[in-house]
Amino acid sequence: PWDADDIAAGASGDQDVAIANCPAGESVLGGGAFGSAVATGQSITTSEPANSDTGWLVAMSNSSASNEHFTAYAICATVSK
Repeated sequence: PWDADDIAAGASGDQDVAIANCPAGESVLGGGAFGSAVATGQSITTSEPANSDTGWLVAMSNSSASNEHFTAYAICATVSK
């Protein structure tokens, strides 16, 4: 299973954060993001586990000439400890 969090990255020069959270009882195995900019202009500045390893945090900056959005993804599973 996976989860996604879609967020507007705003205008040029903005940096925003999205967190995709795993369902209750699952841990994050990995994650990433996809930006809406057709050309260059969006860049991931942070991509890391979040919320005590139950989600994935992505920070993305927008240097394109238009408003854009991005989606953070978390890959989740039930993990035996």
